[in-house]
Amino acid sequence: MLNTLETLPVEPFALAGLTPREAVRPHDVAQAAQAIARAHAESWAVVPWGGGSHQGLGNAPSRYDLALLTSGLTRIRDHQPADLTLTVEAGATLQQVQGALAPHGQYLPLEVEDPARATIGGLLATNLAGPLRFSHGTPRDLTLWIEALRPDGTLVHGGAKVVKSVAGYDTPKLFIGSLGSVGLITAATFKVAPLPETRRMVLLGFREADHTEEVLAKLLAGGYDPSLLTLVWGATQLGDYIDTSPWILAIGADGPRATTDWQVEAFAALGREFGTMSVRTLDESETLRVRRALMANRALGEVSVKLNLAPNQLARVLGHLDRRGQFEYLRVFCEAGNGVVRIAGNVPTDWWREMAVFATEIGGTWTLERAPLELKRGVDVWGPERGDRALMRQLKAALDPTSTLNPGRFAGG
Repeated sequence: MLNTLETLPVEPFALAGLTPREAVRPHDVAQAAQAIARAHAESWAVVPWGGGSHQGLGNAPSRYDLALLTSGLTRIRDHQPADLTLTVEAGATLQQVQGALAPHGQYLPLEVEDPARATIGGLLATNLAGPLRFSHGTPRDLTLWIEALRPDGTLVHGGAKVVKSVAGYDTPKLFIGSLGSVGLITAATFKVAPLPETRRMVLLGFREADHTEEVLAKLLAGGYDPSLLTLVWGATQLGDYIDTSPWILAIGADGPRATTDWQVEAFAALGREFGTMSVRTLDESETLRVRRALMANRALGEVSVKLNLAPNQLARVLGHLDRRGQFEYLRVFCEAGNGVVRIAGNVPTDWWREMAVFATEIGGTWTLERAPLELKRGVDVWGPERGDRALMRQLKAALDPTSTLNPGRFAGG
């Protein structure tokens, strides 16, 4: 089967205790279509595989026969610097994309833990974002057009390759965030952004998480325009910026030098006004190191739960953790303003269940983003049944009725 394609040893692509029968790497979209079509005809289950950096996300696959690698699809098909658009194939890494854009003074404002491994297709399939989500949004917000293969190998596309067009704009959203369960993304067009002239950051230290509320209220009320607002438990999460403050609020400032200089001074003044334990302003090189640490350190720990909350519920969640005395062995990253909280660590087996129940009780949702296989067994990592789950199942049934792609891994089955 698939003898026209590059084949690879299957052992590196084992997932959740399952090893595929074959692993193939297409080098163009036609080969990818051939691979999926043949797998579909033989009732094989296909797991799309980019850089593998987020393959732990999702439930264990119910079947797994073919690992289909996108790392042979790496072409930048089109770049229109004047229009701030880029069309790139799904196997290109984020690092490759940033390297291609940088000579033009542009970048794709997305962040991942390992940009040298994470692929564009993987970013879209997971819709994962970092702290810059506060100012730039998620992959879904930056995508203008998508090309994808349906489970039978049919090539489809939707959206528009220009920023101003809205015709068919919702079509890409069927594939983004679906974990490759309804189609294999092969290429996409993005809105890109000018590289900021400078990037700065202020770190404000606080004794208690709820002491940040007044500062955050001021920052969110308007007039400051931070690029990111991330509250972390413990300065060790930020690299070697040692601080005695239990909580650190990282505030980003991106843009022209005069603007960022003003912002840094304003952020620091806010901290002093509301009695922070410490105020530290970072230059650009220090800022970039801290931003990398924010992403890399949130990936550490055996178990990680992502909570999506109303921003005004942040203090309740942190207060709950504090009362339980759980901070000493946790990593906590709160994207203030977005309502996204990630809690990770090498923790007792049931701690995340209690946290998930509490988040649900206050109107939030949760996802078990990372966990050992034994923890995943018997639980849907996407959280409890919600009103949109039936819609997801209908979408899966309509677009992949034979469950060819990533069966069992996403919330729709």
